[in-house]
Amino acid sequence: MNSIEKLGYFNYKDRTELFVDASPFGLGAVLAQFNTAGVPRIIACISKSLTVTERRYPRNQKEALAIVWAVERFKYYLTSINFTIWTDSTANMFIFGGQFRSGKRSITRAESWALRLQPFNFQIRCVPGVRNIADVVSRLISKCQADEPFDKDEEEHMASEEDKELAEVRRSIETGKWPRHLSRYECLEKQLRTLDPLDFKDNLIVLPILLRKKAIETSHEGHVGCGATKRILREHFWWPNMSKEAQEFVSSCATCLAISRRNPPVPLCSRQLSEGPWEILQVDFLSLQGCGSGHFLICVDNYSRYLHVVQLKSTDAKSTNTALCNIFKLWGLPDVIQSDNGPPFKSKEFTDFWDKKGVKIHKSIPLSAQSNGAVERQNQGIGNFRGKNRI
Repeated sequence: MNSIEKLGYFNYKDRTELFVDASPFGLGAVLAQFNTAGVPRIIACISKSLTVTERRYPRNQKEALAIVWAVERFKYYLTSINFTIWTDSTANMFIFGGQFRSGKRSITRAESWALRLQPFNFQIRCVPGVRNIADVVSRLISKCQADEPFDKDEEEHMASEEDKELAEVRRSIETGKWPRHLSRYECLEKQLRTLDPLDFKDNLIVLPILLRKKAIETSHEGHVGCGATKRILREHFWWPNMSKEAQEFVSSCATCLAISRRNPPVPLCSRQLSEGPWEILQVDFLSLQGCGSGHFLICVDNYSRYLHVVQLKSTDAKSTNTALCNIFKLWGLPDVIQSDNGPPFKSKEFTDFWDKKGVKIHKSIPLSAQSNGAVERQNQGIGNFRGKNRI
């Protein structure tokens, strides 16, 4: 079966076969089905680039990795049906086939992989390499294709074993003699321990140098701030200068730089402080193109930082007064409404309306958005979240 010319949709009633293969630098798999007349069709083809660590595996382990990887990638098709796996490795007949499915004769790494296939109902067959249609797929690996590790724990173990600095740390822990360049570890000697092949500081993994940048990138997913990135890292890892490296990475993130802005210094001024909720209410407008009318009234309680958002069709004084009245029906009148110097808030209609109700109107300092900081910070957070999702 070295060529199937038709593509088709999956039908759980048809006979299902999975062809897998491993090349020196990639994995490939082809999911095929045969109808009642025996006519084959391809359902899907997938491939994966091997990492530097995975390329060092022996050939039989690469073939075993291809089987487990392919079955788990196609699990939504293969769960609860009987299917056949075709491979050109006879070693996999003993690792995954028949009475040896439990892994009794498999090597340690492949044994753990074999156990992952226990929920699936399959038979494994051997096919010559020249007739294995997955052979081509395993070799068509794009240079831009990401080489994500299949077994991330294995990747971490290998990186830890190959890290020369951590190897010196392990020797120093055993001998009690610390070279000068390991002084950053020596001061934490009582907190360091080794559980081969990983090193720990208390309950945190001492991450190898090769994986540190990747850990920072993963912690910064969603383009969270510097503090949040450090907090995520500190929950799992430790290494010298971790906070400094995380801060340098976040400060050089192109997406964050495109969205963030520097805050100019706020002029010194005295401000009335809230002694309880709903005494001072900060209000402002936020424009978001593509979201309904695009106009939103943002209200923030200066004491509790409670946020209330109302969509408006217009930002004139009348619409603003109506929206605020609807909010105050829920929570009552505040003592002070604090706003910037936008046209609706400066209008006589707006100020007279709230003077009659006994609500004071305070304006922020011109050209200083930070003086109305609570609501401006909420506007910035909403805008940043939407901008990062677009990027």
